[in-house]
Amino acid sequence: MPPIITELWEGLVKLLTGGLIDLHGLFADWGLPGTWGLAIIAFTLIVKLVTLPLYWQQMKSQRAMQALQPEIAKLQKQFGKDKQKLSEAQMKLYKERGINPMAGCLPMAIPIPFMFALWQALFALADPVKGPKDFNQPFLWLDNLARVPAMSNPLDWILPAFLVASQWVAFKITPQSAAPQQQSMNQIMQFTMPLMFGWFAFQVPVGLVVYYAALNVFQVGQQYLFNALTSFSEKRKAEQAVLIDGGLRLATAGENGQEAIGTASIVLSPSQDGRDKGDRSGKRRDRRKKRLQKK
Repeated sequence: MPPIITELWEGLVKLLTGGLIDLHGLFADWGLPGTWGLAIIAFTLIVKLVTLPLYWQQMKSQRAMQALQPEIAKLQKQFGKDKQKLSEAQMKLYKERGINPMAGCLPMAIPIPFMFALWQALFALADPVKGPKDFNQPFLWLDNLARVPAMSNPLDWILPAFLVASQWVAFKITPQSAAPQQQSMNQIMQFTMPLMFGWFAFQVPVGLVVYYAALNVFQVGQQYLFNALTSFSEKRKAEQAVLIDGGLRLATAGENGQEAIGTASIVLSPSQDGRDKGDRSGKRRDRRKKRLQKK
């Protein structure tokens, strides 16, 4: 690894470590119990809030791509095995709809280094030699944030079980690719990923498991908020579309009514003209009769 990359990475780890230590000191000044556990949860929340705009962009891109799946399926059926024409047709479709297929990748990739750096920072804090001496303090029912959970201790199963459940919920409510070739993989990952995290929870210090559990909770909250706001926005757009369509129908009906009145006036005008001609003919006959009577 180039020295510049190493220096940047070490600087990021030190920055996150310093942030955790500062939060711990703040909570300690307030006289709160379990300051390291609170610091981990608070710092996780701060990281999620900082990366929220990137997450929002990623979700919007994924949702737009999902909406195009039926049309992409039609293109796949149309071009069959001709991958070049299929790729050209897909890019044309993306361009017409104003969608960048890579827009969801960059927002997802940017937070990853921060997650690994925070993971390394927590490992450093849990180090019994180099880490702070008070990191082994209890938090909630956990007696020591620096130790690795033991499978023989029933209380140590609570946090890994919560981690597995929260990971499954987070995966369940997050939109996945609707492509047929991805659906089977998604179903497998839906169960294997939480189980992998459950196994992982028994291999690392408890403080790191607290971080991942808090991360899942905030992830679920973010996703529920995004789904609720997106559904509300789509509902408003649908209502506006109905109102606009109703206005157009009324306008069209009004124009048709005016045309009908104009047509009726045109149809009736010859009759009126005929009555006018009849009145003039009757007056001429009356004048002739009067002249004949005088004679």
